[in-house]
Amino acid sequence: MSLSSSFVQYKNLKVVQNKVLLFLVSVVFFLNLISVLIPTWGGSFIFYYFTDIESYFAFSQLILIFANTCLGVLIIFLQLKLKGDRQLYIILTLWISFMLSLLFTSFQAGLMAIFAVPIAYIVVFQIIAQNGISDKHMICATLILVVWCVFPLFYMLIAPIEHKIMLFNGSEDSMTFSSFGGFSLHRNYYGFYVGLSIILLTFYDVLKKYRIVLYPLLLIGLILSESRSSIIATLVCVSLFYIKKNGLKLSRLFMLSIGVGIIIFLWYYFSQNFASRDISSNSDRWELYNGFFNIFWDNFFWGTGKSSLYFSSNYPEGSPAHNFILQTLADYGFFTSLIFFFFIGYNFFHGGIYSKTLWCYLLIIGLFQPYFTFGIPISFTLITFLMIAGLYRKSIYGYN
Repeated sequence: MSLSSSFVQYKNLKVVQNKVLLFLVSVVFFLNLISVLIPTWGGSFIFYYFTDIESYFAFSQLILIFANTCLGVLIIFLQLKLKGDRQLYIILTLWISFMLSLLFTSFQAGLMAIFAVPIAYIVVFQIIAQNGISDKHMICATLILVVWCVFPLFYMLIAPIEHKIMLFNGSEDSMTFSSFGGFSLHRNYYGFYVGLSIILLTFYDVLKKYRIVLYPLLLIGLILSESRSSIIATLVCVSLFYIKKNGLKLSRLFMLSIGVGIIIFLWYYFSQNFASRDISSNSDRWELYNGFFNIFWDNFFWGTGKSSLYFSSNYPEGSPAHNFILQTLADYGFFTSLIFFFFIGYNFFHGGIYSKTLWCYLLIIGLFQPYFTFGIPISFTLITFLMIAGLYRKSIYGYN
């Protein structure tokens, strides 16, 4: 066999290998997207197979972690050679610190975390960030999210009364809450995905002609969710992205201010119980923050080694921190948290405007909601990570 023919075969093999790699990345992306959009409201089909929502989440998350880990191993194998840049070194340092935290806390987080955490972060922030996710796939994901967010609004108009109650209360038994949760377990889940849909819709000008119809519908869903963190994060991130991309003359800034004012007015006007409910729900928030700070202080160096909960008379069943900084500090201690926060900062400042916008969205919500922290990334944390990595090299002028 001649040298030239061997080179051609090698080149063809690399082409096939790259196609398989991109295919597996697409599988991971859409697998995690679809998994978080499976209906978990009170009328969901999942309750035909599971007695309660906790059983469903325990089963589905275990399956998803296993699938992501196996697919991650294949992706790393196909990549063959990882780019030895600062990103990889930060991830490996983070993993070593995480391992020490597990070691000093008798592996409270479980043995699977030893492999699942580094594989997830290397695949997402090293391999996918290098290769990106195509605009075609991102636009497809945007449309899937938009349909998922808008459809419950139309279904609400024709649904029987028992389903209307479930749509406005998620799967909660109490009738105290009147916020709209759509097909999600909770209003904050629904609000998160509605806000994410609005941001993604803003990213892609190819969808510009649909915005005049979709923006009002998505804003109605966002307002009905009464999810404060999602509303604030969406307004901030869309405004910052628009300013960065287009620049703002005084007249445009004035119109934007009017638009924000109208949205805030409608938010309060259609949420008559919003203020009083949130004041009562936040009366114990400082106790929760103080409790988690004490957990961190008592386990300063390596944390508790697992997902911590705070228990008191106000939180008899235990509560997460509702703040990713305190949660990470309590779970894995000072050293791991410091490296994790540095990792976030590195990715934020080195990414393009699209990546920065999604980081901003996730971090704002993470300051007030319990769904984002360090560990095995699952649920909307992972799908947001995948989008951040997929758009890491994308700038206003294209891909770098």
